[in-house]
Amino acid sequence: KAMMEAAQKQGVPLKITQGYVSAEEQDKLFQAEVERLMEENHYSQVMAEQTAVQTVSRGGEDESQTGMSVRLAAEGEEGSFEDTAQYRWVSRHCVEYGFVIRYPADKESATGHSGDNSYFRYVGTQAAMRMRQLQMCLEEYAEYVDR
Repeated sequence: KAMMEAAQKQGVPLKITQGYVSAEEQDKLFQAEVERLMEENHYSQVMAEQTAVQTVSRGGEDESQTGMSVRLAAEGEEGSFEDTAQYRWVSRHCVEYGFVIRYPADKESATGHSGDNSYFRYVGTQAAMRMRQLQMCLEEYAEYVDR
């Protein structure tokens, strides 16, 4: 809430387009993506599932079940979030509020998920700032801290 209020004051209003999603609802989203891939791309069930999991997690395996993640968009703007002033502001300031980009495009091999710069995860201010300093995504940071 504080981050959104600060963005608003800076003239770059944000909106939350996704927050908590139950495991059951997430499973429905995953199955819908599998079915879409099978229908549109003529994938087998196995191939569709392997492809779908790169962009839509299965129920119980998604950040949305933690209640600590949000998908943001630029209020009043159309097109790609990454092309907006809101994205530039939030990507610069999110760590001050304890958030990190959950699926950075340059960390797909570490996250196992396609890049999605509209998805933010709360990790706390200290961890967020350290992750930025070390240029690590959540998976890399968790491994680093465990050592």
